Amino acid sequence: MWNNRIIRHKNKDGTTYVGLHEVFYDWDDEGKNLSWTEDSMVGYFEDEKELYESVSIMLMDIKRFYDDILDEEELMEKYG
Repeated sequence: MWNNRIIRHKNKDGTTYVGLHEVFYDWDDEGKNLSWTEDSMVGYFEDEKELYESVSIMLMDIKRFYDDILDEEELMEKYG
């Protein structure tokens, strides 16, 4: 089983930031084991509110441009 979870990280100076990670749950004879993606799926943010707002904008853009997907090969030919 897996889901997406916010994980709080700490910088060397003690400040914190958050990212959205896939978290994997595995139950075995010894109990529950957790693992998660090393990198955030959507970047890193100062706090949960900033992450939520950014992901909300991403979702709106996905819906808005769902039928107008850009093709990398065409972009490279024209702009690369």
